[in-house]
Amino acid sequence: MGFSESARVSEEERHLSDVTCLLLHQDKLYSGADDGKVKVWSLDLKLIKEIDAHPVNVYCLAASGDALYTCSNDGTIKSWSLDTMELRSTLIENPSNEIMRLYFIDGKLYSGDDKGNVMVWQNDKQIGQYEVGEEVWDIIVNGNFLFTVRNLDVSIIEMKPGGKHYTFLQSLNGRSPLQQAGSKFCFMDRDGRTIHIHEISKESKFQAITRIQAHEIWIPLIFHVYE
Repeated sequence: MGFSESARVSEEERHLSDVTCLLLHQDKLYSGADDGKVKVWSLDLKLIKEIDAHPVNVYCLAASGDALYTCSNDGTIKSWSLDTMELRSTLIENPSNEIMRLYFIDGKLYSGDDKGNVMVWQNDKQIGQYEVGEEVWDIIVNGNFLFTVRNLDVSIIEMKPGGKHYTFLQSLNGRSPLQQAGSKFCFMDRDGRTIHIHEISKESKFQAITRIQAHEIWIPLIFHVYE
């Protein structure tokens, strides 16, 4: 079955620079772009609201029940009210670090930066930090397992109570993006065209299940729809 275009952003409402991230949350689409703007869209791509979130690139978006989080290479993570899109707080402001990735799960926000720091936040307050040693291009979390990736290897660590110490479990050849799908996780081969699917299981040593030759060119995104 083929796909057909059902909606398109108007020329007047579109971003004027490259779109860097998308987030679908509570029947709205959120987009971030290189110009620092975040736009909120209806599902038929009508503009609802636009904010100047950062002075430079918006790298990633994440959301909880009532908050939208944005990060940027300006070294900040910002929390916005989903109802009004007004700024609630700035979680961190460190111009020497680029905050590259956000991941929200189980009431906690995880952020990764270009210095190899994964910070853990709850109620907009930092409660932990893990130094994983290389730029964090993507993150997924499953229980105590933290998966991070740059462009050569996927690292798997087991986080310990206290928000600082961890046990390194395994490294797998691969690159971003990362994606979780139930009891499995997916990542790209170093060639950027092949998807690897592995178990999320310490007992099986995160055993490989299969690999899919997906595209002829580099894949920038893997998307999983939760049912």
